Amino acid sequence: MTQENTLSLFHPKLISWMKDKRWTGLTAIQQAAFNTIYCGEDCILEAPTAGGKTEAVFFPVLSREANKKTDSVQVLYLAPLRALLNNVELRVAEYAEICGFRSFKWHGDVDNRGKWKEFNNPSHVLMTTPESMEAIFQSKPGWIKYFKNLSTVIIDEAHNFAAGDRGSHLASILERLDDAIKKKPQRVALTATIGNPDRLLLWLAGTKRTPGKRIYASATNEKKKNYKLELFDDSSDDATGPAENMAKYQLFTTLHEGLINHRSLVFVRSRNQAEAFAKAFAEEAKTRSRPLKVRTHHSAVSKFFREQAEECLKIKGESGIDAVLSTTTLELGIDIGEIDRVYQIDGNPSPSALLQRVGRTGRRSESPQQFFHGLLNDPDDLIVMAGVVSLGLKGKSEALIMPSRSFHIIVHQLICMAHQAHGVQPSKAWEVLSGCDSFKDITYDEYNTLVSHLLEMRILRDVDGDLVVGEEGEKKFLGAGGRRLFAVFETGPMFEVFEGKNHVGSLDSGFVESLCKEMPFYFVLAGILWKAEKVNLEAHLVNASRSQAGDAPVWNTFGGHDVSWEVAQEIGKLLKKGETPEFLKGKARDVFQARCNQWESVPWVPGQVLFVAGLKTDGQLITFAGDRINRTFAKLLLADKIIPKGRVSASYDSIDFKPFKTDMSVVELLQQYWDSFKEMSEGAMVKKLEVVASGKPFSRLTACLPPQFLAATYIDRAMDCKGLKTCLNQWGKIRILIKA
Repeated sequence: MTQENTLSLFHPKLISWMKDKRWTGLTAIQQAAFNTIYCGEDCILEAPTAGGKTEAVFFPVLSREANKKTDSVQVLYLAPLRALLNNVELRVAEYAEICGFRSFKWHGDVDNRGKWKEFNNPSHVLMTTPESMEAIFQSKPGWIKYFKNLSTVIIDEAHNFAAGDRGSHLASILERLDDAIKKKPQRVALTATIGNPDRLLLWLAGTKRTPGKRIYASATNEKKKNYKLELFDDSSDDATGPAENMAKYQLFTTLHEGLINHRSLVFVRSRNQAEAFAKAFAEEAKTRSRPLKVRTHHSAVSKFFREQAEECLKIKGESGIDAVLSTTTLELGIDIGEIDRVYQIDGNPSPSALLQRVGRTGRRSESPQQFFHGLLNDPDDLIVMAGVVSLGLKGKSEALIMPSRSFHIIVHQLICMAHQAHGVQPSKAWEVLSGCDSFKDITYDEYNTLVSHLLEMRILRDVDGDLVVGEEGEKKFLGAGGRRLFAVFETGPMFEVFEGKNHVGSLDSGFVESLCKEMPFYFVLAGILWKAEKVNLEAHLVNASRSQAGDAPVWNTFGGHDVSWEVAQEIGKLLKKGETPEFLKGKARDVFQARCNQWESVPWVPGQVLFVAGLKTDGQLITFAGDRINRTFAKLLLADKIIPKGRVSASYDSIDFKPFKTDMSVVELLQQYWDSFKEMSEGAMVKKLEVVASGKPFSRLTACLPPQFLAATYIDRAMDCKGLKTCLNQWGKIRILIKA
């Protein structure tokens, strides 16, 4: 369809508005998506940051729906953050009004009087979060009438939802909504570039719909990519003071100079790090004639000051600010105007996050480049970030690993459905929930076993064949005005690590949950070996102490985050290629080249697996398969008791074996079991892992699960049996290298 034909279907007043705004035409994604969305088909829109995805979905939906105005919500827009809702509200409200519609933003910061007024006189466009949708279901009798004419559901930043608990909850909400209004509204998901869009289509469709279309558009007016990584190593040879302090000072100075005369975003790993840098800038400002003005933006900053920081960054000149120091809160599509530069302190192993962050820059037509500068103080961070940036330069992202056995979310939804309707038949609940992709590998027999367990625990009780909330369910979930039920996913995907009162950093939830069954466990963070002394699963806290010399970590993870298969493979390719990437600057080039030299004599080939064997019972299985796949393989070795507990560890590049007493070498052991591993089905892997995977509950929801389902939930979150099976099929035979 030509752009002229597309525009002929636009609402006439939208055409006039575009002329008034001097739009020269539609963006690539707006042109590509219009007909599919206008015709009511399910789809995902995949495009880089600032590609115009919001308009790409709202223009065709509003143009179509304007001819069918009704007395209920017609368009439902769901976003992961209140801040994102606040940010898009004015734009969406303007587009809706142009087409003769009213819109309403509904979340926890909106007063109840406004919500009741809206509920009694529905707007045509509702903007909200999944948690607020749950609250509507629970607390607003007659909500089915409120949504009776719903035609389209729009899910913004869908990649942010899909791979986690909130995505499983959102999918459940959509199935319950379809069942209640007895129709299947169009589903449209907006996403940044991801590595497996077809998988996201399956998540969006669930098990009762035919998957929709993927609509993709690359960036128009491709900009020059100015990406670089620098290393400020704590062991700097020319340090005149303590090496660590000198490295940190050099990093700070480089960042300070780079921010002068440029509006910038600086991404950091933690809230503490953001505030520490802000304090350092404030101290430095006392000595400067032209001090830098910076703000922080993270979950601990109040809504008022977060929004103030966003607005100040848009302002040019002295009345604005130079930079915002942010955690992931500004990674999503919040409008912060035109940004010149993006900096990142320490690493982040996600190419998708990199592309979203760097997509903030170079958006002005006169801007010649996208600018990204990574400032690192750990050599291991550097190696991982080299793989991330290399993929980012190619426009490639990692694949999302979606859950399919989310037993704990079924617990949540059974409580919600029982509370909402004052009772629900278990067969009816399963009929609805089985439509969710997040539950597709849960059998009906398993579901019935779970229901029986919840009845025994008095989370639920049976009243004439209906499930209602039981005594224990009321205590755990219905207190505090029901807020526990609506905000059950308030804990993030990370555990905060403390040494005494000092904040060390963060660890991935899957990593902690995989190890906390047996205390203590060991991990590497900020280049230091730590011993976990205590884990608070409810509060997502880890208390740790520095490990004594000679201890080895049971598990490794990069800066608290899992390194994906895609990034690990790219790292392996770069190291084996032996050429230093152009984006590495200064000392980073030397460190990377030294690491390449270490790998020069190791005959590992991408797509294969190599075992570097010791003289007897130690060795290293080199895979570059990523954290989750290697973790899964190592756990299987323990499940089959091939390797004794504590004698195997895993990281993104390898599985390492420590010496242990046995009649056979590790080589002989692996060769003996290799073929059986290759023949093992994905389901068989899961069953073996369940033997060693029974962990501790990590939320109020998982505390309600029987042991076998707690283990299954942990495997679903922390392991990747499907990925391992794929790798085993590709690897072929083990290649052996005997160390001299």
